Amino acid sequence: LQPAKPVAAGALAAGLHARLGKAVRWYGRYRLSLRDVCDLLAERGVDDVSGIAAQVRAAIDALFTRTTGVWRLGLERVSALLERLGNPHRTLSVLHVGGTNGKGSVVATAEAILRARGLRVGRYTSPHLIDFRERVLVDRVPIAEDEVLAFLERWMPESERLGATFFEITTALALEHFANANVDVAIVEVGLGGRLDATNVVDPRTAVVTS
Repeated sequence: LQPAKPVAAGALAAGLHARLGKAVRWYGRYRLSLRDVCDLLAERGVDDVSGIAAQVRAAIDALFTRTTGVWRLGLERVSALLERLGNPHRTLSVLHVGGTNGKGSVVATAEAILRARGLRVGRYTSPHLIDFRERVLVDRVPIAEDEVLAFLERWMPESERLGATFFEITTALALEHFANANVDVAIVEVGLGGRLDATNVVDPRTAVVTS
């Protein structure tokens, strides 16, 4: 299947989850490929399988349209979005990892140590290799596709109103997911870094700068 073309956020509204139903849950919970989902739906006599699969991808495609445009630094937009979400980041115990090289290794090592001690650990990194959901993990399990869809359906219009960027929206998504998952520690890797990096909305218990 070819990815759907980017669509306006308004096209994602009004009953997306009700329409997709089990397809979304299968895709997220069991980590099936879109082809697997299509096969399962076809077995159950669902019409327009390719159209349903395209809609599953449409929400992610709409998010990626926020990577274009003018690059604007500042924490105002992500802070405003998080305020609308109820400031989930304020409930988290955060390990904030920055630096030029070695961030990924430090994040992976810290995650392994914390999980070995029996803690529930969230991990937010970028970019992803294959699947967008690789960016947001809890105990190494990617965020479910239906959670991503629910967040984008609910918050993309507000994000567009605020002028939030792709990374700012993704950061808000990750922080809300970690709060909802009741993680003991959230390991948050910076994006481009610097004082105005979107991840600097957190108040970390520990901050690390790699060298």
